[in-house]
Amino acid sequence: MKKVRNAWQHDATQRSFRRYWRTARVWFGCGMLGTLGCPWIGITADEAGVKWLGSLMAVLWVLFIGAAVLGGCLVFNAARMRHRLRRYPWKVVTQFQRPPGTAELR
Repeated sequence: MKKVRNAWQHDATQRSFRRYWRTARVWFGCGMLGTLGCPWIGITADEAGVKWLGSLMAVLWVLFIGAAVLGGCLVFNAARMRHRLRRYPWKVVTQFQRPPGTAELR
C-alpha cells in the first residue's frame, strides 16, 4: 500500500471530485446557454406574434440566470476544493468520539 501524503492521492477522492466538477460545469454551461438563447427566442417569438412564448422565455431567462450563477459558484468551489485536496496533508479524523469513561465496543 502506498503512503498517502494528501487526500488527492486517493482514487476515490479523485473520482468524487471529477463527478462534482462535471456537475458544476453542466450547471454553468446550461445556465449560460439558456441565458444567451432565451432572449433571442423570446424576441423572435414576439415578432412572429406568439406572445405567450415570449413571456415564457422571459421567465425561463431568469431561471437560467440563476442556474448560471449557481454553476459559477459550484465551479469556484470546485477549484477551491481541488487546491485544498492537493496542498494540505491527509489526516484521518474520526467521526465519533466516545465520552470519557465508556467502555470500548467490541
